[in-house]
Amino acid sequence: LSDLFPTLRPWQMRGNTPMRYWQGEAGREHAREATRWMLEQYGLENEDPTELASVIEEDMFTRQGLYGMLSIVYNGSCYAALSDLFPALPPRKPRTYIPRGHWHGDQGRERAREATRQMLASLGLANAEPADIAAVVDKKAFIEAGLGSPLHSIYGTSAYSALADLFPELRPWQMGAHAPQGCWQGEEGRRNGREATRHMLTQLGLLGQGQGDTEPADIARVARVARVVDADVFERAGLGTMLREVYAGSPYEALKATFPGLLPLGLGQGSEEGAGLAPGAPHLTAADFVRLGLRGMLGCVYGDSARRALADALPNISDIPGILEMPV
Repeated sequence: LSDLFPTLRPWQMRGNTPMRYWQGEAGREHAREATRWMLEQYGLENEDPTELASVIEEDMFTRQGLYGMLSIVYNGSCYAALSDLFPALPPRKPRTYIPRGHWHGDQGRERAREATRQMLASLGLANAEPADIAAVVDKKAFIEAGLGSPLHSIYGTSAYSALADLFPELRPWQMGAHAPQGCWQGEEGRRNGREATRHMLTQLGLLGQGQGDTEPADIARVARVARVVDADVFERAGLGTMLREVYAGSPYEALKATFPGLLPLGLGQGSEEGAGLAPGAPHLTAADFVRLGLRGMLGCVYGDSARRALADALPNISDIPGILEMPV
């Protein structure tokens, strides 16, 4: 077979590996190669070795036809196999024996939920709000609590999935920097982005708690604070990754997606009802362009004249009351 398929590995013959293949120093090197191959099959080749030690089980070797190797070379010890591949792994800490199948099926899932509750209680989070829990509990917390195995077998190594199993109202973006993979991808990612941005603005006191359509006054209010809602604000709210992946790092694009009526420079003065929603009397100066990162554009294209820039952007600018009194 290997004459036809050069990439075929001996252990893929399952119980028919060559005689003495796992014996001696050569057999140990074969075992390391086989363990590395197994991790690749599960997509775990880039995981931290310490985390791997918490999720790798005997069944995973068995499903890849490596039970014989594990028994012969490592006396059935998954940790010994990983230590041989990753010599920097510390000696294994003693842990309570968990029988095979403990985390399988509906009963295994309920055990996982109970184990998660106990972990949260040990962290002093038993009565905490789901959003507060999500802000501090990540995959590492599960692994340090000895729950790497259920996290892998039941929740696909996703801390969010484990927490959402207890708190169905939890949103993926509330995990901040630990949001699940794919949270910011595609249409769902854009929807999550809008929701997360609105939540952040509410937390900052820039929006009310209403669930209906946003009123023009609310949009104008956000428009006027666009200068302070910058990338650092998103970063501090744990939404830096969202801003980069969904909106290419642009706070304005995030605000515009959340409030489609927002103008790029919606910072004009005027009444609460109309400011920033339509061209009124935008008292912009060169200093405003500088603050918005447009100093180079203003100088190269318009000779540092804010009025020329506005005249180019708004052909009917002469009809706007007060525009002729603007400073050059």
